Amino acid sequence: MASNSYIGGGKASGKNKKTTITFTFRNRRWKDIGRGLDAFAKSHKTAYKAVGAKVIADHLGRYLRTAARAMQMRHGRPYPTGTSAQTLSVRSGLGMRSIADSVRVKTSNTPDKVMGFIGGMSYLKTHEFGGVLRPVRASALTVPLPPALKADGTPKRESARHWPNTFIYTSKNGHRLIAHLVDDQLENLYVLKDEVRIPPRLGLHDTLISHKTTFIDRVMLDWYRGVLRKM
Repeated sequence: MASNSYIGGGKASGKNKKTTITFTFRNRRWKDIGRGLDAFAKSHKTAYKAVGAKVIADHLGRYLRTAARAMQMRHGRPYPTGTSAQTLSVRSGLGMRSIADSVRVKTSNTPDKVMGFIGGMSYLKTHEFGGVLRPVRASALTVPLPPALKADGTPKRESARHWPNTFIYTSKNGHRLIAHLVDDQLENLYVLKDEVRIPPRLGLHDTLISHKTTFIDRVMLDWYRGVLRKM
């Protein structure tokens, strides 16, 4: 190894044979093997920490960016065919881009203080863990129907309030709807709901877990190689 460290011994001749053990590290020989091993351990502890911190930071960034790309692929189909029990459709694309843009790695001089961050726009938390949406400032949620949406699934108007000449009515099957007339034809724009249940289908946590073993293996291999180069 580059450190040139080894333990050697020698024998004296005669009736009282004696073996002397010495320790050589970085071209210095210690007759007190304990002190030599202490110097070796101290040197390699420093290399261990310095190399480990850099290796973890490098691979952590790759690991999180890989997870972000996996999210873009999983939820990459256009509206409305991309929406399923396990996937989301691409509409504006802002949500998936926000995951990639959120990736951060906080470096440190010691491995245990290197930190990584991945997240995204606030509404993605509901898609990750599931939840129930309820109205906050209104009496009901307005869920857009296809006539209120563009071809890519994004809203034509900012909200139901931005549509002129609308009215609310109850359909024969009991749904409350916001509608307007187009050439004397009724066109439904929104359905009113007291609450909407969102299933957990983003899958970011599961994606991170599925890539974890590869991440750890690569870190340990490069960490080991890096320490050897420092020796």
